[in-house]
Amino acid sequence: MYSIKVIAEESGIKPATLRKWEERYGFPMPVRNPNGARSYTDQDLSNLKSIKAMIDQGLRPSKIFSEKLVDTSTKKNTGLFAEEVEKIYSLAKEGLFEESLELLKSFSNSLSTLKFVETICAPLAVKVGEGWASGDIPVYTEHAISEQIHAVLTIDQSCFYDTDAPLAILCTLSNEYHTLGLKMANAILNDAGCRTIYLGAGLPVSEITAAAVSFQPEYVGISITTNTSPRIICEQVALLRSKLAPEISILLGGAGCSYLRELPDGSEVISELTKIYELI
Repeated sequence: MYSIKVIAEESGIKPATLRKWEERYGFPMPVRNPNGARSYTDQDLSNLKSIKAMIDQGLRPSKIFSEKLVDTSTKKNTGLFAEEVEKIYSLAKEGLFEESLELLKSFSNSLSTLKFVETICAPLAVKVGEGWASGDIPVYTEHAISEQIHAVLTIDQSCFYDTDAPLAILCTLSNEYHTLGLKMANAILNDAGCRTIYLGAGLPVSEITAAAVSFQPEYVGISITTNTSPRIICEQVALLRSKLAPEISILLGGAGCSYLRELPDGSEVISELTKIYELI
């Protein structure tokens, strides 16, 4: 996910223009966090680059959008399983939690771990966050759906018996208590053959450092949302980097990463889940 500043820089389209297009043409239609900050997808960026190229060739935005010269449909942006994600959300919204859980389980059993996380869990998590922020669902429903996703992201224990497999410890930083992204990363790492130790939410740098000394991992994975100040996150990551052994890599993931600047060497943002398979 990209902030409006980042996507403006990458696409060459000014933030004011992006806001105008959103109001006038319904594109791009960013995800909003509870504070109202916009976040954009890779598909949004790809479409915006195509639109910018057409504008540079002399076409007007009104012509591009009215004649649909670029496919900016919601269906394309929300993924191949948009209807299925909507069904799970609707069942939970109606209080049919057993039915929504069974549907989640059916997709977990029929899809690969990567596809399940990318096409079901991640879009559902975004939709749930939007639903809570807009008042479409109450807090207890948001919690219930999140816990259901947690429940079906079961750990593949087979990699734990391979002592030669790399090890990652996973957590969030102090004052960050959203762990759904961390659970998804945990599932993908296990599927990639990486052992994991899940430390959970809200750990200060001193505790993460102590865990790293104790377990000697190859990686420290940290999930970041947009709820914490980017400046504070960068300060904490820099402090953590200074405390860890140089051979330990810091892996950062989550929507909040698009706001980060000047990360220290030895820390890497994982913008795509497939990158985990290449890394491990």
